[in-house]
Amino acid sequence: MTQINEEHLRYGRHTKIYLIEEDYGFLCYKLCTDENVEIDDIEIKEEMRGKGYGTILFKKLLSKFARDNFRPVIVFVWTKSDNIVAQKFYEKLGFIKCGEAGDNWIYWNYLKVFLDKYNL
Repeated sequence: MTQINEEHLRYGRHTKIYLIEEDYGFLCYKLCTDENVEIDDIEIKEEMRGKGYGTILFKKLLSKFARDNFRPVIVFVWTKSDNIVAQKFYEKLGFIKCGEAGDNWIYWNYLKVFLDKYNL
C-alpha cells in the first residue's frame, strides 16, 4: 500500500485531501472550491511506469466526478519546471500550460471539464 507522506498533508486540517489508490500507484487531489480541483500528486510505482497507469488513474478521477454528478470548472496541477516527464504526461492528457510561478513551477489546466460544463 502506498503511504501518504507529510507533503500530502501540507494543506492543513481544513482542507480535505482525497485519494484514489490502486496496487500500481495513487492519485491525490483536493477540492479548492466548489468548482475547482487540484491534482496534488500522481505517483506510479517505478516498475509500473510507462504502461498507462497514470492515465488510468486520471480517467478514474473523471469517472468518479461523473458518478458523483460533480462537474468542476477547472482541474489544475502544478509541475516543477524541470520535470519534463510530468509535463509531457499532462500535455498528453489534454492539460494546457497556463502560467509559471517563479523559476520552479508551471501551472496547467485541464480545460475539457470547463468546455464540457458549458457545452462549448
